[in-house]
Amino acid sequence: MLGAGFPEVAAVAQSLKKYPEIVAVNSIATLVPGAPAQQAQAIANSPQARSFVARLISTDKTKTIVEGVTRHGPQADQVDVLIEQLRRDLRTLTPAAARSSSEASRASTPTS
Repeated sequence: MLGAGFPEVAAVAQSLKKYPEIVAVNSIATLVPGAPAQQAQAIANSPQARSFVARLISTDKTKTIVEGVTRHGPQADQVDVLIEQLRRDLRTLTPAAARSSSEASRASTPTS
């Protein structure tokens, strides 16, 4: 997550900002709001951020948390709509997700 996968985390964090229901995005890529991806990656890998970042990534460093803070509470209808939008949209948000979605689609499509 802090290396080769960082640009994809940054892409997801950036993409979440397009949803009006999401008022803030918290992740390893948004430690300094507005920082370019390369600078954000350097900050996330810095010794000063290590203890904070450790709480956001898995111990094997292959997963991370990306939190979208919503305008309305978790039980609001607006958040239900957002969740449905995210379920549709996140499949194609990053190159890896698009590849996985495409591979899964091919695997589930019967051949003659």
